[in-house]
Amino acid sequence: MPLESPVDIGIGGSQIDPQVSFSQVSANIRTPFVAVEIDPSNATGGGLQQNNPVLLIGSYDNTITSVVANQPVQIFSASEASARFGNGSLLHELAIAWFANNETTPVYAAPVTDAGGASASTWTLTFTIPSGTIQNGTLALYINGVYYGVGITQGMTVAQVATAVVTALTGQVGCPVTASAALGVVTLTSKGKGAWTTGIDVRLNYSRSDVMPTNLACAIASATSGATNPSLTTLIANIVNAQFGFYVLPYTDDTNVTALNTELVRRWGAMVQTEGFAIAAVQGSQGTLATYGSALNSQMLCVFGYNNSPSPSYQWAAAAAGQIATSSANDPARPFNTLPLVGIKAPPLASQWTQSMANSLLWDGISTYTVDSGGTVRIQRAITTYQKDVNGVETQAYLDLNSPLTLAWIRADLRNYLRSKYPRTKLADDGIRIGLGQAIVTPKLVKSEIIQRARYWSDLGLIDNVDKFSTSLSVVRNSSDATRLDVFMAPSLVNSLQVVGVLIQYLL
Repeated sequence: MPLESPVDIGIGGSQIDPQVSFSQVSANIRTPFVAVEIDPSNATGGGLQQNNPVLLIGSYDNTITSVVANQPVQIFSASEASARFGNGSLLHELAIAWFANNETTPVYAAPVTDAGGASASTWTLTFTIPSGTIQNGTLALYINGVYYGVGITQGMTVAQVATAVVTALTGQVGCPVTASAALGVVTLTSKGKGAWTTGIDVRLNYSRSDVMPTNLACAIASATSGATNPSLTTLIANIVNAQFGFYVLPYTDDTNVTALNTELVRRWGAMVQTEGFAIAAVQGSQGTLATYGSALNSQMLCVFGYNNSPSPSYQWAAAAAGQIATSSANDPARPFNTLPLVGIKAPPLASQWTQSMANSLLWDGISTYTVDSGGTVRIQRAITTYQKDVNGVETQAYLDLNSPLTLAWIRADLRNYLRSKYPRTKLADDGIRIGLGQAIVTPKLVKSEIIQRARYWSDLGLIDNVDKFSTSLSVVRNSSDATRLDVFMAPSLVNSLQVVGVLIQYLL
């Protein structure tokens, strides 16, 4: 703790011998002994080292009896997720997207059981021969953006083509569907059950080089839509004492979004302070996403929106969380613009947002993406869904995800700093004489410490205008509780650079 020179407040200038506040050295020892106590409370110059794990929430193969539902378990690779939760399960696919974007942040998988009455989604691929004979070629089938090339040879029948498709899909790592064939029709069935399975993408010829074999046609149709997502109620109750920095939420139905958001808002509160942020993604038209985002209002929730990508929404969410987790651990105030979503397939050009569409979505609480010239999907701007204050007035208080992330970092850093700086410390009024080595603080001392910490935050680029911060900072002893200090602080957060306006007035 900081040491003040003893201040004489006694009568007639009397001096008081300093008394050291030992924590370990006994005051009643008489045997010859040299006791040296080591106190780390002054070795707190470093900043907060955040290493909060990330939670992937998802369904698993319910036939695997070794899985303990609603109990998070740490995983270290996508292959481990496959072995634990089932090849092609939702948790497996989340892990594939996560580890493609982040190999350093600790990550846990939270298996949730399919809801009673949940159903799977199915698709049909109906093959026909418009005319003549099928020629040699490759059928370019994509499921969730993964390419499955099916070799087609001259003279095949549609029944043989269908059988070849089933062979190409069966046993493939990460494939989220099973396949069966009959009379030239392939039926795909999602391995998982629930409304989330409708987001599995099945298409042909995504790449510009993909061409249908001559005289072969295929019609893809959604036969049945999966229904009834799992409930997160038990999982949320089980992790009440665990903290995760981010939660990857694949279920975007109102019930589950509300349940998780309610818990995260509770955790954000001053008496809990185990904050974490949910990352989700939704596919739909600009109008559909505007409606979805406008109905949300939380600084704890970030939702990315896109349309017609071969990659499913839950992998968009996992990829975005992977990039955001790494970046925010290094610097919570630095914007996430241009970070790549590795492994995510870009929507076709006609389905990508125009500038006006993206701008509109950013006014509706939906985070946006861009696609660079090489086809890489990148974060354009990551915002929260917080759009109105408690009075229903539009606000930018938590517009960018960086704002609550930075506030959470500052709060945790100050809390940890003061805890380590002043363990088992006495509290006195300003002006008291403090002997060297005494474990005692005053409001003035704590205020000085907070100002110094604010300068450190400024050096990190998290806040600015420390002089104004220092002037407005108030540290007083509570009038009703003599053991309590009340602090008022108003840090000015460093803002992200998002818009540059330039006016060119030229001369001829």
